Amino acid sequence: AESGASGNDSDGDNIDDSYDIDVTNGVDLNGDGIDDNVLPLDTDGDSLPDYLDTSFDGDRSNIDSDNDGIADNIECPVYPTDCPDSDADGTPDYLETDADNDGISDTVEAGTNPSSPIDTDGDGTPDYQDTDSDNDGINDDIEGVIDSDDDGIPDYVDVDSSGSAYGGDSDGDGVEDAAECSSYPDCADSDNDGIPDYMDADSRPYDPTASVSTGLIGIGSNAPWTMLMLITALLFRNKLIKKI
Repeated sequence: AESGASGNDSDGDNIDDSYDIDVTNGVDLNGDGIDDNVLPLDTDGDSLPDYLDTSFDGDRSNIDSDNDGIADNIECPVYPTDCPDSDADGTPDYLETDADNDGISDTVEAGTNPSSPIDTDGDGTPDYQDTDSDNDGINDDIEGVIDSDDDGIPDYVDVDSSGSAYGGDSDGDGVEDAAECSSYPDCADSDNDGIPDYMDADSRPYDPTASVSTGLIGIGSNAPWTMLMLITALLFRNKLIKKI
């Protein structure tokens, strides 16, 4: 019933009349006896056939077929044309709990807000679909969920897990990972670019009115008269040098 089949096979060819080209007189380009233009029933028009759809209300944001915490409409935006199979094992992500087959469950990799799964390295591929979540060249299935430097961040999302002096600083900004992310996976993202601060060397929000620090008094600050005085002094010095 969910497929839209009639349950009848009037010509005994083992093809339901609803799909049988002999009955529909439609189009059958591949000659398989099935009308190419007859599609499985999709009651709510969400591009997911009823026989694969656990709810016909059209809202798949409340459906999680594999119970990994990530809704089907995120793992399979449009069935079947946009329904990734990250590990190419023949089972789409929305039907398996370890989409990238790295040994770390999707529930863990998605983070505390599965409606917006974590993308640690900001490469456009969420961690649950990314075999190298921190882009450090070491696959997640090797690094695993251990925390070598005890900074609270698992190795698979920790570029710098050394923990030595000024180590444990994945983005190399001089601030240790533990300071920028004290409670993984609830890490700060100061500039809201989707990359957690501990992985983002430029994590401060852009402020076009902010002054630029150059280390020289007056240059880059809001004191243009100071800069003018400095230029005048330099010109005067050059004249004295020429006289000498």
